[in-house]
Amino acid sequence: MKPNPLSGIIPLDANSETGFAYQDWTAPQTAIDLKPAQELDPKGRAILDQSCKASQLAVFKGRIISIYGYLITLKPVRTVKGDMMNFGCFIDSDGHFLDTIHFPPSLKRSPFKGLGVYKLTGKVVDEFGFLSLEVHDMLKMPRKIDPRAAK
Repeated sequence: MKPNPLSGIIPLDANSETGFAYQDWTAPQTAIDLKPAQELDPKGRAILDQSCKASQLAVFKGRIISIYGYLITLKPVRTVKGDMMNFGCFIDSDGHFLDTIHFPPSLKRSPFKGLGVYKLTGKVVDEFGFLSLEVHDMLKMPRKIDPRAAK
């Protein structure tokens, strides 16, 4: 396959799941319609399918769990002591949203490393009837390699 001289992008097989995903990421002003599992390597994908989901949080209220989610956005804020903390919004493999709280000690221990799928471990908390995850530890999962880069 030859790169497009205007974009420098090598075209992918239009019928492949990965091809659609990477084309969406590189297309300007295109909404990304990508399930978090699509960008993981096969081992990560198998783990994701067996993990807890955001829709199950009520069952685990007050308990420590591990859950996988694709990072959507972060809101950095400062505490009254001036330390950095974050509020995060993730989406799980079923398309449900998960809100997270990253207090300064956990944020220092496990900082964010860009967009991608993260394994989040923390306590499920209920504040004013709204469930979220108070993150103690997080790990960014390895991604599939862009097939255009492998050529």
